[in-house]
Amino acid sequence: MTDRLLIHLGDCKTGTTAIQNVLKQGAWSSEGIDWVYPVDPERLHNCNLASCLYKPKMKKFRGPRWKKVNRRLKRSEADLGILSGEWFEFVDPEILDRILRRWIPDLAEEARLIAYVRPHAERVLSSFQERTKLGQYEGSLAEFHERVLEHGRFLYAERLRKWRAVFGDRYEVRPMVRDRLKDGDVVRDFLDFAVEGAAFELDETAAAGKSANESLSVQDLAWLRALHRNSKLPPQVGRRAARALQTDGRRGEKLRLDRALLERMRAAYLADARTLDAEFFGGEAEGPMAAAFDRAAESALDAPQDLSPEAWFGADELRRVGAIAEAFEAGAEELRRAKRQARRAAGGKDTGEEDGLGADADETED
Repeated sequence: MTDRLLIHLGDCKTGTTAIQNVLKQGAWSSEGIDWVYPVDPERLHNCNLASCLYKPKMKKFRGPRWKKVNRRLKRSEADLGILSGEWFEFVDPEILDRILRRWIPDLAEEARLIAYVRPHAERVLSSFQERTKLGQYEGSLAEFHERVLEHGRFLYAERLRKWRAVFGDRYEVRPMVRDRLKDGDVVRDFLDFAVEGAAFELDETAAAGKSANESLSVQDLAWLRALHRNSKLPPQVGRRAARALQTDGRRGEKLRLDRALLERMRAAYLADARTLDAEFFGGEAEGPMAAAFDRAAESALDAPQDLSPEAWFGADELRRVGAIAEAFEAGAEELRRAKRQARRAAGGKDTGEEDGLGADADETED
């Protein structure tokens, strides 16, 4: 039986893919500590364990999924079991606590949890990019800011208080700010927490490629908008296209905030930032979350950037992009039909619906 359990909760856009790549590859070690990362062979993470806790259509899979991971932990003789999924950000901590006590009772009482939160302006910017990449948002960055603010999406304090109230000192939350992370790196910071300060080694070959979700350029985002705008493509198409654009070696203009929008964000989120600094990050008057607004101002632009496809590409190029989108859409529909047939053949069993062919995405906005 695994001795201890650590759950990495996200948040989204805080280096989760980097951490998960290292865990999946087994690319780290610590003398005297055996560890296990119980994920399915085709998965990088444990987001399927989180989705069944907050998505109504997935609720029926809670028992099967959590029993399965408990069996894996029971079979292992590891000192440490690690679960990682950024979708835990959307889970009610009271529900997770009940699930752990029911399905992983031997480890629930002393399980530790860690989350990272990205400064507000950076989070809005990165989430806008993610939604644009996946074809799930077509408006401007300023409009996106107003939309998520209306839902309180990135007002963190109340959510973090709930996690602390349920799990107490076993819940650790840290700012995704470079000078607050071990060696300025979220992967090393996470591993340091996992081994409770013991020495560890990280495979630098794996670490060198661990930033799997680097920012896309404005030009690339405009191209992806052209790809999505007249088609209903599944998120996986945008995700894979973005990955290809990130790895081709070309770099363009980086997506940045304009000064007027940044000041609107500061007005909206500064109180929340100061609350986090006071209650969770050392009690400083102007701690890492509040100070992040000044850091963002250093690279802010005078005017918003233009993400319209027409600003970057000619008519011929846009026609070709449209043809590619049409072909992708037809292929995706064929895969959806195959997926429906597989579900019918499985008699309604859990076949893993979060495969990128449906509406599931890396984040939930509301």
